[in-house]
Amino acid sequence: MTRTLRSELYSALAEVFSDPPDWLALSGSQWPLYSIATDLALDSINARLALGKMEGISPEPIAIRQERYNALFSGPGRPRFWLHESLYRSGQLFGSETMDVEGIYRTAGLVIEGAELPDHVSVELAFLAYVANQQVNADQPSGTWVEIEQNFIKTHAGQWLPALGRALAECGDEVYAPIGQLLADWLMGSRQPLHHGYAPTTGLYTPVMQEVENCSLCGFCVQVCPRRVLSIHEDSSKTVLLYSGRSCNGCGKCVRICPARVLILRKLIPGAGTSGEMVVLSSSPRALCPKCGRPTVSQAELEYITGQMGYLPWLELCQECRFISMEDV
Repeated sequence: MTRTLRSELYSALAEVFSDPPDWLALSGSQWPLYSIATDLALDSINARLALGKMEGISPEPIAIRQERYNALFSGPGRPRFWLHESLYRSGQLFGSETMDVEGIYRTAGLVIEGAELPDHVSVELAFLAYVANQQVNADQPSGTWVEIEQNFIKTHAGQWLPALGRALAECGDEVYAPIGQLLADWLMGSRQPLHHGYAPTTGLYTPVMQEVENCSLCGFCVQVCPRRVLSIHEDSSKTVLLYSGRSCNGCGKCVRICPARVLILRKLIPGAGTSGEMVVLSSSPRALCPKCGRPTVSQAELEYITGQMGYLPWLELCQECRFISMEDV
């Protein structure tokens, strides 16, 4: 993932927690945050999981979004969630955490302007956005700024923002719950390297399916494979994920993008070669439209979507019957 995208993600999250920006009134799929997560999705399972949740957010007047923000973060009365690190961690406004992060900002050549305290979530995220951007544009070696980002997450942002995000994810608010989940997942993922069970090197590899029953046959692995060794084939009765038997270069893109994390790469014995045969990695019967009987998606994909969204009758319908059902409403 690019440092610029990380900077854009931090900036968008900082805007959301500072005060509802105008773009937050749009549907979730129109947010800049959604666009950023889309670009990050290839390399980050956390960004990928956030997309489906944001897609379900409907537009709403900015005044209503502001009411949501006030109810969660500002009152009147005691807010449900504190947005200052010192309050969240020690219950004291303007505590030692406040002074510590201000010192970090000054060391980086920054001075906080305005009324907000340095340990407010929006300021800390804005600082991370600045640091990630400096890794691309600054005259200093980028490694210096990488170290600053990692240390700040380790000592401050990563110490409380994942907990804040998880609490928001469970608060029941349809707008801020998905944002909280993205915040928690991203900061937790940033505290340790993302391996996903593979290390790209040289040599011959083959994709191997673990826990095949958890494969949703979404086809993401097929879309990103640069060698085209993976493919989805469908007939009227079943959907299958096939491996062609040609050599894999071990790039790991299929592993990183797999939502269920069931794909791994296994290194072949040197000189063994490949047979060229088509190998079935996963298979599922096609679901049938309950109205017309036509095959729709695979049963595995339907069960996965239902598990994410809950049971919705229209999910079982083919596209034509969905359209007819909408006209009848």
